[in-house]
Amino acid sequence: MNNEEEKKVEEIEQKYNKTKMSAILIAIFLGIFAWLYTIKKSASKFIVGFFVPFGIFSIYLITDLIFFMWLFFLASFAMWLWALIDMAIKPETFYANYPKE
Repeated sequence: MNNEEEKKVEEIEQKYNKTKMSAILIAIFLGIFAWLYTIKKSASKFIVGFFVPFGIFSIYLITDLIFFMWLFFLASFAMWLWALIDMAIKPETFYANYPKE
């Protein structure tokens, strides 16, 4: 990129900073999809959070044992809680400096 494009990108990034409050609200309402808010740092967490519950759900579909359905709900709740806690414990500076760090 040339200097003009870099300056425009920096202006946009400064204008639309991410905040901790918006990350927490996304985590409350969308669960693991809150990690897409900071995808450069949280891609692996999103992949684990997405595939663990649905891997369990696919076992339920194959075996038709109700135990795996309960395990799916438990895993989904655990992933939602993990996303919420992960977003809540990060300092405000993490979001203010993202993706510059």
